Amino acid sequence: MKIGIITMHKVLNFGSALQAYALQRVLDNNGYDSEIIDYDFPPRSPFLDRFNTTLRFWIYQLRTGTFFEKSKKRYFATFYKRFFRLSSKRYNKQTITRVNNIYDVFVTGSDQVWNPTWIKDDTTFLLSFAADDKPKCSYASSFAISNIPDAYKSVYKRYLGKYRHISVRERSGVDIVKSLIGEEPKLVLDPTLLLTDTDYHKLSSQSRLRINEPYILVYMLTYMYNPFPDVNGIVRKVHERMGGNVVYLGSGKFSAYFKNCICVENLGPCEFISLIEKASFVITSSFHGTAFASIFNKPLISTVKSLNDTDGRMPTLLSQIGGEHSIVEYKATDIDLSNIDMYKCSKEKLNKQREKSISILLSNISSLA
Repeated sequence: MKIGIITMHKVLNFGSALQAYALQRVLDNNGYDSEIIDYDFPPRSPFLDRFNTTLRFWIYQLRTGTFFEKSKKRYFATFYKRFFRLSSKRYNKQTITRVNNIYDVFVTGSDQVWNPTWIKDDTTFLLSFAADDKPKCSYASSFAISNIPDAYKSVYKRYLGKYRHISVRERSGVDIVKSLIGEEPKLVLDPTLLLTDTDYHKLSSQSRLRINEPYILVYMLTYMYNPFPDVNGIVRKVHERMGGNVVYLGSGKFSAYFKNCICVENLGPCEFISLIEKASFVITSSFHGTAFASIFNKPLISTVKSLNDTDGRMPTLLSQIGGEHSIVEYKATDIDLSNIDMYKCSKEKLNKQREKSISILLSNISSLA
């Protein structure tokens, strides 16, 4: 049985790359033959393909900041080459149906593959390209929203109804699937959490980044909401309690001044893992920042826009693994840091959820044979 995995594996994002790596690694560890289908998402711009050899293109890159992402792209390209097993060909929306002749079953992987904000009318991650007689399942797929817009409901209902097994990453995803097709999917961990800190040390040891002094890692994303400058109040409080350096990953232009502040950016997945593994404390608005801090059992503050926010990714995860105290609104001023250990997850609960999630994945895959 040859498995074709479709997921957002080449989005220039640490979590996207590492969740794809982890899912394939777990399947490998259990004797399955899988490939990540090299689907062109987000699609390359024909405009830039025509434009990329001109002087104006270089000026465009400098003005938009993409020129300085080249080193990051090289890190990621190296990671893909070393750690992914990809399909031999790259596919787009027009050619993806050809993979029906290659794979016996299809698996939709994790990340925000079912978020209509990103995929819009691209139903590839709903396995619309797969023939009706091809068994289909999902693992830890994420909507990252609480409701599907009315304009997309019929499309989601149509394609989700063709899956033999569905598992999702958030409780809100359970509710969405149940409301659309009347079946309750399994709630499982993101693929990154199926591997252990020992597994990831093999990747972090490949990092070229070296920071020798103790540090607090701050990894804040701004695509959902901009936490700066408010979140620096939390950073200051943790810094006053912990001391050492403050390392901002990818957020240097937003950071408040600290005497011992370091800003790093344009790194690869191995460097990302290394930064978390060696941190004394992690402050992040990232789901995968939260996930890896939990894997390495680091004290963690996982910031959200609001405790009532519809994005349930971090709250779902941390409630499963005993890390509820780590959820903090990014503007919070009343943080109790008297007991740093209260900001760690439970190793026992994480291990239990890991075993449960792997069991669900393997059971679903074996039933597709």
